[in-house]
Amino acid sequence: MLADIPEPQGPPAITLDDFALIDELSGLNLFLENFMKTNDLPETLKDRIRARMITYSGTKPKQIALNEMQIKLYGHHGR
Repeated sequence: MLADIPEPQGPPAITLDDFALIDELSGLNLFLENFMKTNDLPETLKDRIRARMITYSGTKPKQIALNEMQIKLYGHHGR
């Protein structure tokens, strides 16, 4: 039966929240927000850009999730 098949082992799957945190760490979301503020873009174009931006919506507070992602990507520094 399908219930007897063991779950695959390995690193956890990456989620949309992980991508959102990477976009935050890289500065992509901040760049896009600043670009939209400083340029005279029509609202429809701003909406199209925002629709493609990935924003964090996880259960952990954003700053804690950012710190954990930073540790995963860059390791523990200063220890």
